[in-house]
Amino acid sequence: MDMNQIEARLSALEKELAEAKLQIARHESAQQIANLMCRYENLHSSHRWKEQEECFALKTPGVRAIFNGAVYEGAEGIRSHYTGLLAAAEKNVSGRLYAHELLTPAIEVAGDNQSAKAYFSSLGFETLVMPDGRRKSLWSFCKFRFGFVKEDGEWKIYRFDMHGTFNTPFDGPGWSEEPYLIGFANMDVDNSDPRWAPNAVINRDPDGNPLYVTLRTDTPFCDIHNFQPEFIKPYDTWDEGWDELYGGRKFKPNGPEAMSELKMDPKATYVKEPFRTPSKPEEYPELWVIPG
Repeated sequence: MDMNQIEARLSALEKELAEAKLQIARHESAQQIANLMCRYENLHSSHRWKEQEECFALKTPGVRAIFNGAVYEGAEGIRSHYTGLLAAAEKNVSGRLYAHELLTPAIEVAGDNQSAKAYFSSLGFETLVMPDGRRKSLWSFCKFRFGFVKEDGEWKIYRFDMHGTFNTPFDGPGWSEEPYLIGFANMDVDNSDPRWAPNAVINRDPDGNPLYVTLRTDTPFCDIHNFQPEFIKPYDTWDEGWDELYGGRKFKPNGPEAMSELKMDPKATYVKEPFRTPSKPEEYPELWVIPG
């Protein structure tokens, strides 16, 4: 074997070694992200909001969380939701439980190991405080889509997109009859308080189709029937713009100006459909909150 052959073989081995190290690093990243999400959900159940918001990449431009169409942008937006809204809504947690176990995990670390995305289902348990103070046990099911980046050498949540599918009474009626009861009552928190207002509320794509619709037997648009949020695929480097939702759809905030741009079928049932849908507004008017 001459010198040229030795050098070529050495170069090939160095390339294989670099690729192997990258693959190992990506697997390690996936495990670290799984640990991060376990910590995030346990902090949620423990009502430790300050520590939970610190799971986010608060120093990184573009950090964002979306909860059923309510958009919280930047570090201040994240804080307004966790140590603002949630902390105010759950001052008294006696007899109350909020637990969302993460199921069916899919974690895709970018080929360059600089970012990652994940998709989870979540079967959980919540407590609804009724207007008269009674506690009501709920089954909860939702879909999560996450984006992650490294901040100060540690994996952090960069994007969070939560789609609630149903919050339904533990002892019936079920998800077909009473699909979505909110997890805390307005007696706990003023939803109009500007301190924790979202940056925007979105629930339709540019064609007027709902982006955030809970499970409903009277509409074909519910998230779970339409694979929302969209699933993740292998990718090489971060590819999502700051001003886009997952899947490349542009933000369309609610409001007269935004709605006038949408192509909507006035005969469709989704035109007046709120994303929070208690089935008996006449019985619990305090819970019947339609964003817009």
